[in-house]
Amino acid sequence: MDDSDLEYMESQSDERISGLSAKVQVLKSITGKINDEIKSGNSLLDTMNDQFSQTGSFLGETVHKFKIMAEKESGATMCYLVFFIVIMVIIAYYWFF
Repeated sequence: MDDSDLEYMESQSDERISGLSAKVQVLKSITGKINDEIKSGNSLLDTMNDQFSQTGSFLGETVHKFKIMAEKESGATMCYLVFFIVIMVIIAYYWFF
């Protein structure tokens, strides 16, 4: 092998290295964007989890109050309460879904 062959092989090697470097940069950019999407998705899931927890607590309190009221109140009040609960469930359903 003479110097011209070595130079040719080195130039090919440099071209391949630059091609690989460009591909690595593309992959790095893609993984950075995936990371951003994952962080955004996790933030959204945390927010939804908090909202569902609050809704569950609210519904639990409402059911507890409903039970107490059912033991104490008359039939008309019970009908109003059932109507209110049904409306709240419908609103919650359309709010979250």
